[in-house]
Amino acid sequence: MNEFALLPKEHLDFLRLFVKTRGNLKEVERILGVSYPTVRARLDALLKALGYEEDEGKDRLEVLEALRRGDARAFGELMTQSHRSLAQDYEVNLPELDALVEEALRAGAYGAKLTGAGFGGAVAALVAASRSPAFREAPARRF
Repeated sequence: MNEFALLPKEHLDFLRLFVKTRGNLKEVERILGVSYPTVRARLDALLKALGYEEDEGKDRLEVLEALRRGDARAFGELMTQSHRSLAQDYEVNLPELDALVEEALRAGAYGAKLTGAGFGGAVAALVAASRSPAFREAPARRF
């Protein structure tokens, strides 16, 4: 028996529709005739029923707390963790972006992560102002 066999009918029906629409929540919204927040809430309920609870809220609080404290090192570590999660959990990275993140860290960045909306993206890095001139030269030496 698998985890899907234990789902209530409403979750199983939603899962079937989600798969049928290839994860297009706007299409699920159209087919069901409900609002996007309703579709999103049903997806979140399904994921929770399957044991995939979202930790994003916790991550956001950690980021805000690091910023409140002015802790650049902690904020940078959270940036890098986010990059690695995006790369490993969601596979939205490119080898070139991973290389840029690693180069940024080697060059003294507190943290770095991919950013952007596709099409290759970019890397954002958090660097102390005092290290900025040397940091700007590091990628040029490697790439």
